[in-house]
Amino acid sequence: MTSPTTGRPLGVQLFSVLAELHADLHATLAGLRELGFTHVETAGLVGRTPRMLREALDRAGLGCTSAHVALESLVPTGEPDLRSLDAVIDMAGVLGLERLVVPIFPLPARAGGQREGEHILAYFFRAAQMIDADDWRAL
Repeated sequence: MTSPTTGRPLGVQLFSVLAELHADLHATLAGLRELGFTHVETAGLVGRTPRMLREALDRAGLGCTSAHVALESLVPTGEPDLRSLDAVIDMAGVLGLERLVVPIFPLPARAGGQREGEHILAYFFRAAQMIDADDWRAL
């Protein structure tokens, strides 16, 4: 399946079928391939190791070229999970990723939460205007 405008392969974000993946990883991945998808983007490892997920993707004939990672995971902590930069880099290598996506920027606590009636995009815009270098260093 390719995009009619770019001709590039269409992929699917695995978060959109997370419950199905947890119920039956192999059948869900095979089903995505049967629908015509050739690539996926992951947002987590569905309770598997990077190698286990890579093997399941290979079995289904799916490529994985990008992944969402939490901003916190890019800050080394020495933990043996995806909260360390080394583990994220290792995961990217095993999965064959070309891109890591950080889905949100750090929201400073001083921005408070979303105000009643405030559109989420307005909140993000307001919070983004408050971000300074110290917010990034605090991670």
